[in-house]
Amino acid sequence: MEPTNQSTNQIRIEELLPAFQRLALSVQKFLTLYLLNGRNKIAACRVSHPKCKTPAVLACQILSRRRVKKVLDIWEQRSAVEATLANVERLIKHARRDGVRMKSLIAPLERLTNVLERLAASQESRVN
Repeated sequence: MEPTNQSTNQIRIEELLPAFQRLALSVQKFLTLYLLNGRNKIAACRVSHPKCKTPAVLACQILSRRRVKKVLDIWEQRSAVEATLANVERLIKHARRDGVRMKSLIAPLERLTNVLERLAASQESRVN
């Protein structure tokens, strides 16, 4: 969802730039290539880290960093609630994948997801 208003773009850049500048130069290069190449993380990693022997692994490690996620959230204009909801959904997915050991976490995470979805919907209805 690309904003059409020039002032909206300006606000977004003002928010994005400080978070982006906190990243290492190699990560900045990776993230720029990642976003420009249609989110092709392996190709972006091969260019930004040419000596890396396992670009898929490194790309996943970079994308899982908190600061990188924050930059992507700003880029995608995700609210804090939406970002938290995405993290909780990821935790549920991993808990299900891990099976019995994590079974006790699935129900509370699903309840939290429901609460966050309702909160996001109420915030969206206030905006509209």
